[in-house]
Amino acid sequence: MKMCFSLAKKGEGKTFPNPLVGAVLVDEKGNIVAKGWHKGYGLDHAEVDCIKNYESKACKKADYKGLTLYVNLEPCNHFPVRILLLKRV
Repeated sequence: MKMCFSLAKKGEGKTFPNPLVGAVLVDEKGNIVAKGWHKGYGLDHAEVDCIKNYESKACKKADYKGLTLYVNLEPCNHFPVRILLLKRV
């Protein structure tokens, strides 16, 4: 969770009126497999950025089994963010 807060700070001064948010995706062994943060107003939210980063690393082999998504704020439930998250989280 500390890393989520550190990542969130990277968006400082760029996300208004949205909050500062960071996200970390961790495997069963506690290894970080992806990170993300809200980089600016109108851009992907942290959880979406994190998932997209994971998918780009994993290519077409993205498997979410056993992964845990940590976000320092409740994940966004707005469309189209909701659609991406519902399929993966």
